[in-house]
Amino acid sequence: MSADAASSLFEEFVAEFNKEYPTQEKKEERFEIFAANVGRVAALNELHSHATFSHMTRWADMTKIEYDQMHGLTAASYGCQFDDQTENVVPLLHPTAEPQESLDYVALGATVEVKDQGLCASCWAHATTAVVEGRLKFDTGNTTSLSEQFLLDCDPSRICKGCCGGLSERSLQWLAGDSGGLAKEGEGISSEELYPYVSASGTDPTQYRCSDSTPLIATLTGFGVLPNPTEATMLAAVTEYGVLSVAMDASVLQFYTSGIITDSSGCGDSNNHAVAIVGYGSDSGVGYFKVRNSYSANFGEEGYFRIARAAAEACGMYNCVIAGTGANFTTSVASLV
Repeated sequence: MSADAASSLFEEFVAEFNKEYPTQEKKEERFEIFAANVGRVAALNELHSHATFSHMTRWADMTKIEYDQMHGLTAASYGCQFDDQTENVVPLLHPTAEPQESLDYVALGATVEVKDQGLCASCWAHATTAVVEGRLKFDTGNTTSLSEQFLLDCDPSRICKGCCGGLSERSLQWLAGDSGGLAKEGEGISSEELYPYVSASGTDPTQYRCSDSTPLIATLTGFGVLPNPTEATMLAAVTEYGVLSVAMDASVLQFYTSGIITDSSGCGDSNNHAVAIVGYGSDSGVGYFKVRNSYSANFGEEGYFRIARAAAEACGMYNCVIAGTGANFTTSVASLV
């Protein structure tokens, strides 16, 4: 691609996403990154016959390292990371449900509007709320948007304060009150309406202070881990327990726009992003998981992406699989829905 063509694409990108750079020098640096990424996008579209990728995503002026570091999952490649002293009491799940031909919890009303973590490394909190919201639909027939900000501010099991990362497995463990006595037992979670998300800028204006007076509107009454997941047990778990929290290498998402991700060669050797599996199906002979992201509804397929099951495993999504096994509202459902 010629320099003029790349420059034209870059100006289109800048206008589309209202990009502003502090100096001309910084803009030129971002242009060089963008131009290199245009080549990466072309290579991805060659590799994937069932998905499309584009330079017109809001991360197209970021290096792969910058993009990987923005998510906030503090995780390793293998297994969940509970406190070493509590690992032996974490419930193990052995689903027996027979998978359907396809299942979509979005269509079934078990999810709320897709949210946007913004520049805050809070993907773990978004995956956590997705699990509880989905489980509420299972157990009560209703759901409501739950508060990621509550988890950022109030969860004592989080890895650090504010927008610097966390682990959805520890957060779900705390909410379920199954922490082996090593952390404050979860008493519930507040709603998005009562405890709104204010950290999208990447800075937590609440200064990590928990608003203890805010009502808690839902509880997670049980959770568990899927040991040694396989494709069969993953499908059974989605069917039996609902929305699942999983970790992954997000590299394949930077330029994704639609379709089924089938090639995992872009994935690295560590998980850096928490997402939520909300269903599964098959398209043109390719079996996939449908996955909820936290990049807003403007990302991918209305906030979701699809990934082939083999690619999902290769990108780390079988390494730490968490489900809720029970949830309830703490106040009248009628006042919440």
